[in-house]
Amino acid sequence: MKATSLKAFFITLIFILSFGGLSIYISKRSKSNAEKKNVAEKLQMVKKVRDQIDSVTLDTKTEDYTMEQIIKLLDDYEKHQKIGKKLKNTDIKEFELKLDLIFPKSYITFLEHFGNGGSVYNNKILSIEKPIFLSKYLKTTDRKIEDEDGFKINTNSILCLTSEDSKDGIWCWLTEDESNKNGEWPIAYFNNKEKKLYYGVDNFNQWLDLLLTHKSEISTVISNDSTSVE
Repeated sequence: MKATSLKAFFITLIFILSFGGLSIYISKRSKSNAEKKNVAEKLQMVKKVRDQIDSVTLDTKTEDYTMEQIIKLLDDYEKHQKIGKKLKNTDIKEFELKLDLIFPKSYITFLEHFGNGGSVYNNKILSIEKPIFLSKYLKTTDRKIEDEDGFKINTNSILCLTSEDSKDGIWCWLTEDESNKNGEWPIAYFNNKEKKLYYGVDNFNQWLDLLLTHKSEISTVISNDSTSVE
């Protein structure tokens, strides 16, 4: 009787171990298949954008360069989070009408072929569906803010590109800046601790270059001494 019980015990143990091993194998196999599926989907997205570059007649070198940047961003798609849906040109025109602004061509290309908002290398780009001007973000009655040279800029013309980062800073479009004649807005960095605006980059393409070069939150490449972009 004891021998029979012991035999039954070992048979049961072997069954449990075998079942557990099979479960782990199935789980790993499922995970592997899911990863392969994600890779396949990402490659398909990249191919689609590459095909668009070949098929779409672009108006400017800016748009062409933005498409090349988008392909590079897609190569790292798993490093981005909660990317918003791509917008149609009619949707973008509607947002421009509501804001009484004409978006830079580089940004329009980004919205059409990459997505509307989301975390790109941990830089949280705001959705244009919920635009925030610096005046509203600060919730202050002061309508002007100083840049690093002492010039005062109307906060109602400063459109936030990102939400506040780990260093209490916000990247912002300077929509009324006339230094760039081709319709591209400069992007400055607002230091929320100092309540001051610092020089950033001349256009959206340069800002995307920073993302692609450092592949991290851009505030980490800002000098602690001057708060200007390195």
